[in-house]
Amino acid sequence: RRLEKINALKQGAERIREGMRELQTRLKEIETDVSSWKERIGKLEREAYGARDNSTLYAYQHQIATLRGEIGERDEEGLGLLDQIQTREQALAAE
Repeated sequence: RRLEKINALKQGAERIREGMRELQTRLKEIETDVSSWKERIGKLEREAYGARDNSTLYAYQHQIATLRGEIGERDEEGLGLLDQIQTREQALAAE
């Protein structure tokens, strides 16, 4: 009976660890996306300085604003993942 409890705790801890690995993988993907988008924004800003007409400039500004919006959304998602990771870490520490 005691051995069953120990095995159940071990299995629970392993499920928590697996969930944390999945969350960490998703968090890394978000970090990669955000980094890539920030580089893209820098490139678009440099190209916008050379825009010869207002419609081209507007198109660059629109792309930049869209990417900044995506970055904001992904940052929020990343913060949520960090919260989940911390919660799971605390659950593991409690076992």
